Amino acid sequence: MAKRGLKTRNNKYVSPEYIKKILRNPFYIGKMRMWGEERKGIHKPLIDETLFNQVQNVLNERKITQDRWQKRDFLLRGLLYCLSCKSRMTAEVHERGSYYRCQNNINSKCKEPYLPTKKIEGEIARIYDLLQPPKKLLQLLKTEIEETYNNFKAKSKNEIAKLRKKIAQNEAKIDNLVDNLATKTITPEIYKKYYQKYENEIKEAKDRLAVLEKDYSSSFDFIDKSMILASTISILHRKFSFRQKKKLAKAIFKRIWIKDREIRKIEFNPPFDFLFKDMVKKIKKEFPRIQFELYPIRTTRKEMFEQLMMAKEYASAKIILELLSEMMKA
Repeated sequence: MAKRGLKTRNNKYVSPEYIKKILRNPFYIGKMRMWGEERKGIHKPLIDETLFNQVQNVLNERKITQDRWQKRDFLLRGLLYCLSCKSRMTAEVHERGSYYRCQNNINSKCKEPYLPTKKIEGEIARIYDLLQPPKKLLQLLKTEIEETYNNFKAKSKNEIAKLRKKIAQNEAKIDNLVDNLATKTITPEIYKKYYQKYENEIKEAKDRLAVLEKDYSSSFDFIDKSMILASTISILHRKFSFRQKKKLAKAIFKRIWIKDREIRKIEFNPPFDFLFKDMVKKIKKEFPRIQFELYPIRTTRKEMFEQLMMAKEYASAKIILELLSEMMKA
């Protein structure tokens, strides 16, 4: 496709994923995806549904085969990104061995060299060794979280009182608006304008109250479990099966950025960006060119706590809990 000059409306080369997205789109059989559901459109189908279903079966069969192949051979597939062109890297097997490469390499848009899988996977194993924090340090971090939580609760009392007062005041203003509209003291246009304003302020206040009054016991439990994983990360990587090692990498890393066959930047999933924050200096002594993206960046302790408690809501949390469950059964 690239050699034939096929490009998107933004003048970019059409990627395999883009083509797959087109082939999966029910629009071409006269249907529309709306709010997570498929509905019949008013436009004419471009192809018949039988052909569309045949294509879906082929794609599904290829996905099963591809998933098995990827899980068997490529530990970091889906986590590596090219720092030069910001594209995700893929992986493939050659006669001389297995390699990760930039997806844009295939059409010569990106000149980043192929990266041997053994090299990068060996470096990740070494990074696990350096990342694993001592249990004493994790206990200090836990104490820091608890102190921040107690401080958060104390300061939240005044904010909660102000928010409740604001909600009550805006509700009273809405009642007053209704009365004024009924007596034609104000026009419908003025009513709509201020009604929307007060409603938005009430919603914002209630959303903030939900954060301040939330029960964080399950979040604390999740942080404790994440600490167990962090304190044994190097040991687990050595003992785990390939499938578990792949899960471990997805639980820890959000993105790993590559340039010139080197790791240049690492983004951690929460809460590991917090739990590993004191270990990155150790890594930089051995890998001086790696940059780390850690949060909270330039935030208050209060904001830090709120972000940390949200770690349980991220997609990686499910993987963390699955790994811990497998550890308990082993």
